[in-house]
Amino acid sequence: MRPWTDEEALTWMRTAGGQLHRRPEPCGSSSFAVLLRSPSDRPGPGRLILAFGATIAEAVEAARTGWEEVWR
Repeated sequence: MRPWTDEEALTWMRTAGGQLHRRPEPCGSSSFAVLLRSPSDRPGPGRLILAFGATIAEAVEAARTGWEEVWR
């Protein structure tokens, strides 16, 4: 599977109801975090997934991996 572009990653994240956050770092680099709540098959809230990456696509891919683990 080829890596996602940032636009593809953002589309998946928005569809899943996630939020993207960017944290500026000293020296001009940045890191990204995705906050995502997975649906639950039981009453009550789903599981909260927090994923990080050096790029938008890496952070969303990490969140998607966590999402898929919930549904296994």
